[in-house]
Amino acid sequence: MPEVEVVLNNRTYPILCGEGEEERVREVAAVIDARLAQVKAVAPRTDEAHLLVLVSLLLGDELLDAKAAAGGPDTPQTGRLQTGDDEAVAEAIAALADRVDALAGRVGGS
Repeated sequence: MPEVEVVLNNRTYPILCGEGEEERVREVAAVIDARLAQVKAVAPRTDEAHLLVLVSLLLGDELLDAKAAAGGPDTPQTGRLQTGDDEAVAEAIAALADRVDALAGRVGGS
């Protein structure tokens, strides 16, 4: 099984993948790393775990939008985030950060 090294937020991670999937893994990692940089630019003091949560939520939101646009079954129409609108992305990140902090507070018992 091939192993690919990907860099996310200036850290290298070894990733196992199927034969012939190496380039796709690199492409996906590049998309995620670019989004990490974008989020980090508007929330520079966010720790790495929080950054990864925020990026996961943003990419999940985009995935749901893409599925809805493609007419996927059981997918709600969201249409909230547009990647070209920096102000909207910053507001969405701030809102998601607040929600993540609130959830972390509940889980942590504080």
